[in-house]
Amino acid sequence: MRKWKRVETADGPRFRSALDSHEAALLKNLVASMIGLLDERESSSPPDELEQITGMKTGNSERPDNGTLQRLLPDFSKPDDADLDGTESLNAALRSLHEPEIIEAKRLAAQQLLDTVPDDGGRFELTEDAANAWIAAVNDIRLALGTMLDIRPNGPDRLPDDHPLASHLDVYQWLTFLQEYLVLALMGSR
Repeated sequence: MRKWKRVETADGPRFRSALDSHEAALLKNLVASMIGLLDERESSSPPDELEQITGMKTGNSERPDNGTLQRLLPDFSKPDDADLDGTESLNAALRSLHEPEIIEAKRLAAQQLLDTVPDDGGRFELTEDAANAWIAAVNDIRLALGTMLDIRPNGPDRLPDDHPLASHLDVYQWLTFLQEYLVLALMGSR
């Protein structure tokens, strides 16, 4: 991954970089896996008869049982010790109403990343909207991978080379670098 370069054009800023072929393949694989998780969650929502009439899609009211999905689709409100049942009811209602939109937004950002990753690596250019979609999609991938690695604020910077998750941590750090430098390019001349 090369650093991002911001270029001002008549049609607005463009963000240029390049990926090696293995980096492009890795990004596509990670994004496809995340979309699969989101699709699985969406398809597990209960049928809603009112959706046919109102057109409003409802989602699951139950919290995901998968740690990665819990990180991607967190509760809306933290439990208050005094009103644990009320907080759970509030989260269930908000999740049912908003989860379909959240999943769709995550899916759209991920798809935009997939649509702009060069198939075999190489140079590419993003519009400002596409760059923002990349940031959102890469953030979601980092959240998913960070959950698997149990990344904490003071998490490990390195793992021993023979550790089974060492290469996963390297990928996490590469994604962090990719995202950070794209954010800096977006902030460029503001």
